Amino acid sequence: MELIKKRILSLLSDKALSVSRASTLLNMPQRTLNRQLNEGGNVSMELICAINKYFPEVSIEWILNGNGNMYRSNCNTMGSIQNVSPYYNSITVSA
Repeated sequence: MELIKKRILSLLSDKALSVSRASTLLNMPQRTLNRQLNEGGNVSMELICAINKYFPEVSIEWILNGNGNMYRSNCNTMGSIQNVSPYYNSITVSA
């Protein structure tokens, strides 16, 4: 889980986004995003889905397991989240 957090923080850094600005773009409360990324909370499925929705050029496979590049070379966003559904079993979903 810590590696997923590091990759999400790398993404935010690459896009020059603060947690505050990212929370606005991802339509998540800043406190929730900060807790998930910086305070030991678990990364939620809501966050993974929001990243997939608002940053379709980002490889969800890279975020979840580190395979490939941060950005997908072929940005066909149709069904991208379904392609990594086997990885969801290892993610703790928090309320």
